[in-house]
Amino acid sequence: MLNRNELEKLREYDSDKIASAIASTCRMPGAERSVWAAAYVLMRSLEDYQISIDTIELYFSSANEEPTRELYIRQALSQCWDNIRELKYRFTVDEFKAVLLFYNGDGIRGWDSPTPDGLAKLAARLLNVKPGMKILDMGTGLGSFIRECYAEEHEATYVGLEINAESAIIAGIRADILGGDIQIRTGNIFDDTSVNREYNAVFANYPLGLKSRNLGSIGKEYVRRLSDRSPGYSKISSMDWVFNRKAYDCVVGPGRVICIMASGSTWNTIDKRVRREFLSLGIVEMVISLPSRIYDGMGVATSMIVLSHGHTSVMMVDASEVCKKGRRMNIITDDNISRIFDACAHDSDISRLVSCREIEENDYNFSPSLYLGPQEEEIENGVALGELVSITRGAQVNASVLDKLSSPTETDTQYLMLSNIQNGLIDEELPYLTEIDPKLEKYLLKDNDLILSKIGTPFKVAVAEIGAGQKILANGNLYIMTVVDQRIDPYYLKAYLESEKGIAALKKITVGTTIPSLGVEQLKKLIIPLPPLEEQYRIKKIADEYKACVTELKLLQRKTAKVLDRMAHIYDSGKEA
Repeated sequence: MLNRNELEKLREYDSDKIASAIASTCRMPGAERSVWAAAYVLMRSLEDYQISIDTIELYFSSANEEPTRELYIRQALSQCWDNIRELKYRFTVDEFKAVLLFYNGDGIRGWDSPTPDGLAKLAARLLNVKPGMKILDMGTGLGSFIRECYAEEHEATYVGLEINAESAIIAGIRADILGGDIQIRTGNIFDDTSVNREYNAVFANYPLGLKSRNLGSIGKEYVRRLSDRSPGYSKISSMDWVFNRKAYDCVVGPGRVICIMASGSTWNTIDKRVRREFLSLGIVEMVISLPSRIYDGMGVATSMIVLSHGHTSVMMVDASEVCKKGRRMNIITDDNISRIFDACAHDSDISRLVSCREIEENDYNFSPSLYLGPQEEEIENGVALGELVSITRGAQVNASVLDKLSSPTETDTQYLMLSNIQNGLIDEELPYLTEIDPKLEKYLLKDNDLILSKIGTPFKVAVAEIGAGQKILANGNLYIMTVVDQRIDPYYLKAYLESEKGIAALKKITVGTTIPSLGVEQLKKLIIPLPPLEEQYRIKKIADEYKACVTELKLLQRKTAKVLDRMAHIYDSGKEA
């Protein structure tokens, strides 16, 4: 059994460098599998002189491997066995152990990437494991979380469940090296009936974005039971909240559950009812926005949600910038972990304890960025945007459908995309469509509709000027705002949204780091300064001044286009002269 000091000593070896040397010697496709298998075989042969590696058959006759591990080694090393023999005395037992414990591979993995070491350390520290506790690692991968938990407390029982057989084999090898009471099982969390409410703490780093069809028959039955009690589960965007619920159902007593989920599921509209259930149950303790690019090959923004019992408030932590930034990947260092851990305990520059009432008022939005930063000053004569305009999203039309509807000649119907808005103006030349489905006519712009981009910062704002007989269909990445209260002019609203205060207000309700986005419910609640009725002339004056600026800008753009056209033909005109 390794103690903490021994484990930390092994961590000091350059496991990536040793793994690279093994891979070079193996010269095999699927080098990662060969690296782990070779390191394991060589470690065993050095530890036990009775284990021979003269041939692969001699190894198996003397090593007494379990069937799944034997098959793994055969598949990985049968074609390069002679090559690895020369490595036996090139490295020590400890160096081979370092590879097996800390090498995570260097391929582009995407959604099945191993849990980053820094994230595993943070989760282990937050769980605060005590002697005698029983811990479940749901989706253990290569066993990184169990390794870090074991470093904190080796007198606990750890169970790792992993659906990928090869990953489970590596996790099992790591468990053997660590020693202690560690079990690694291969299976689906939903199909494994032995996983019940018997654990003191649970960590879950499940594949993100899965649909119900990926869960197996027992998983689908679990979703059905959840849906019967709470219909919100039947229409969620992904299975993230189902995994969260399953993880919570495995814990007994006051224990903590930590899950890694897609950040989009913390704020999107479709998962709102499920978030409301979690909040009403009082089981949401913390939500932590994690740095981007901490997973190998996966660009999805992620968050850590911490669940436990009896909470009337939630600690919101925005750790999206708390990392060591690299060219390809970002790393959560030990110093970063300490800062995040401290922020989870009390209000700080990146954290705030938020009441459940405030979260309810924000439509059960769990995105920490919404609740952090400077608190909003009260806006004099402020009115919610949703009271002044109706807000709808543009038409969500597939690119293939648009290609079929595209017209090379002018028609009375055009299509407005995000790229067609520049410097606050809509391009005068928009793509033409042959026709549109009558069902999409509700997405046609009306004169003086305000257009606001849904994604990307800085957000684009424009006012539509629709001529007689002209039809413009707005894209799904745009919000369409139609004035329903005559107290506000669309050009005044545009001027405010493009002002410093307006930009700050939009930034406040922006969610997501990889792809910043505005939610329609938060947009409706955005407070807009509106002078009282007796000062209405101010609105008209601001709007008229803004329209004058727009007209001037259009004239300048036309002049610029003419000058650019002349510049492009100077050479040809010179030759003719």
